[in-house]
Amino acid sequence: MTKTGSSRIRILILAAVCLVNAPAAGQAAAPAAPFEVRVEADEIVCYPPPYEATNNGSGMFWASGSTQIVRAGGRLFVSAFEHVAGCAPLNNARWALHECGEEDWRLCQRDPKQRTREPSPLGVSHSGRLLMSVNPTLAPWIAADGDTKRVGGPARPEFLEFDPARPAREPRHLVPSWDGEPKFTEHSYRTFAADGSNGEFILFQNVGSTHSQWAFLDKAGAWKTGKLVWPEGEDPRYAPCHDLRARVNYPNAILSNHQVHFIGTSPYNIWKRIDPLKTETWGREKWGWRMRKIHYAWTPDITTTPFAPWTVVADTLDGVPVARYARLRFCRGELPPRSNPD
Repeated sequence: MTKTGSSRIRILILAAVCLVNAPAAGQAAAPAAPFEVRVEADEIVCYPPPYEATNNGSGMFWASGSTQIVRAGGRLFVSAFEHVAGCAPLNNARWALHECGEEDWRLCQRDPKQRTREPSPLGVSHSGRLLMSVNPTLAPWIAADGDTKRVGGPARPEFLEFDPARPAREPRHLVPSWDGEPKFTEHSYRTFAADGSNGEFILFQNVGSTHSQWAFLDKAGAWKTGKLVWPEGEDPRYAPCHDLRARVNYPNAILSNHQVHFIGTSPYNIWKRIDPLKTETWGREKWGWRMRKIHYAWTPDITTTPFAPWTVVADTLDGVPVARYARLRFCRGELPPRSNPD
């Protein structure tokens, strides 16, 4: 593969082996490590562009909790992030799908015409479906030059479904049936999750500073869409962009048997240890990237039940981290009683 930047993406294949050591006769059982971890492979997949090339505020791992490496049908795939040469930011990147071959990684295909700002995460089902979340821009091409300002524009989120056995073939386009006309842009902050056992997928994508639009694709290929409204914010005078609600950014989502669990961080320009009028402490360009709270919401059934009210899992507004008790786990049947009622 041709080197296109100073950084590189490496894949570490880890093997965890359980250890069960029986003591020799007459010897006391010594405590043994429950398992051992070893590296079985360390491989270079591709060379993503340096940050200065795209200069659009995103990068290879901007997808945060959404994975860009999956195994489908016994094959290993990676969704890479590439620079579109000659195009001005913000929409000057594209996806590229790589597969681990018998001897080396190979490029299956890259987006031949669409442009975007952020990486494109992957999702798989146990039956072998391979989907990618993409967010192509609808804005026109702007040639890059020394005086060009960074420009965004509207976008059209969709899923691409690849054939894992023939990943070089053109993917199938799956476009959600949205309620109304959500104002999607290149700043998607999206989260993509899969329920592998049931072959179902869900996407969350931010719309402005008010909510995340979600799209659920069930095993029969039917869509259901809705909104997850952000929690109420603090004093809007000190909120990023003076928003009334606290956006939940860089989230993680889990989808299982129609249950959805959503958790992420929220920025605030308020911190009790500083004077809120000292705007130099607000973060880069006063955008408020001071992650002061972790918010969590869930629904027992995304197809029938609205999300429960937001829960603050952690809070550092007072300067001292405060973690609130939250049991976030899947259970079959009733949840067992709490061991500590306080």
